[in-house]
Amino acid sequence: MSLRLIALASVAALALAGCGKRGPLDQPPPMWGDKAKADYEAQQAAKKAAKAEKRAPSANAPLPVDPAQTNAKIRQAPVEGGPTDPYKGPGQPQ
Repeated sequence: MSLRLIALASVAALALAGCGKRGPLDQPPPMWGDKAKADYEAQQAAKKAAKAEKRAPSANAPLPVDPAQTNAKIRQAPVEGGPTDPYKGPGQPQ
């Protein structure tokens, strides 16, 4: 009987191991206190604004250059992310 109990506990532990939130955990809002609630809302608004600012391109950020609009050869101005040597594949070391 103890072998069955161990097996059942192992299966239950494996089943519960997959449950849960992925990524960083969020702090729950305060349950009481007007000042604490206001501080929490201000922190969340600041986080949301920082996230939006991070995603949006800056007004001073340079626009990406289209290689078709320049007269440079591909060896002089390669497209970012591609291999530098055209005879090597993407998975081979440079």
